[in-house]
Amino acid sequence: MSDPLMKRRDDLAGTLFEQLGEPRPRSTRDEAHIAAMRDAERRREQILTLLRERGPMTCFELAQVIGVQDHSVSGRLTELKTDALIEPTGERRVNPRSGRKVDVYRIARGAQ
Repeated sequence: MSDPLMKRRDDLAGTLFEQLGEPRPRSTRDEAHIAAMRDAERRREQILTLLRERGPMTCFELAQVIGVQDHSVSGRLTELKTDALIEPTGERRVNPRSGRKVDVYRIARGAQ
């Protein structure tokens, strides 16, 4: 349950900042969230740039070129697929570290 006095204090502080024309200070949590969102968007742009410049690539190939772990790229690939900006080519390549076959991605035909 939230403390009504704390809520009132926050409301008054927000009003004061609005009256002064100043942005309300962000919490550490808010700052971390904003930084994570910026990093995700930057990673998406890196992936799109690489696929445009180098052609179809796998998650592990993209991660290797960018200099990060596969898991830093896989979530962005899912987002880009959902947004219809990339698509699997139908080809699969073997990841040399795991020995498993993985999808190869390219810029979606309608997104070029």
